[in-house]
Amino acid sequence: MQFNIQPLRSKDEITALRSLYEGYLKSIYWSENEMITILTGLFEEVRSDEIVNIFQQHLNTKYAHIKSIQTICESTGIVAEMKVFESIKCLCDEISFITRNTSRGVVRDAAYIVLIQHIVHSQIASYGTLKAFAITLKEEEEEIVDVFDMHLMDEKLFDLNLSNIAEAYVNEEAANKEF
Repeated sequence: MQFNIQPLRSKDEITALRSLYEGYLKSIYWSENEMITILTGLFEEVRSDEIVNIFQQHLNTKYAHIKSIQTICESTGIVAEMKVFESIKCLCDEISFITRNTSRGVVRDAAYIVLIQHIVHSQIASYGTLKAFAITLKEEEEEIVDVFDMHLMDEKLFDLNLSNIAEAYVNEEAANKEF
């Protein structure tokens, strides 16, 4: 499959893409901050120590992501402000619903894994998009593209770790749970 992608030709196209870029950057900034709140809140709610450990490890990654997003904003003249990422907010609300309406245990752990993975998949798409936009906009700092690429790899690894736990025992235990 071959795409016929044309370079940006007009100032209006560049301005529009820059606006999208800034919007996604502000949305991922909000998302990263929200994930800190979510992951921290789940430490006492998750039954599996292995899941808690993975959440704790990824929490450190989230702090690093926030710091680098702030640096990118500063270096590109973008105000480092948060813009609510509505689809991720809905998933965060669903996590709160699960916490209120289920008992601590393997079924809840399975639900958390699925919901966190949905958020992570949105973040993977966002970092991929930000990387592509940065390349297209020819951001002067090559480090910006590298940062987005690193964040992308971090999120993919977190997703893989969650899948491995789910497949190793959580899903099977949840399926065998008597209701």
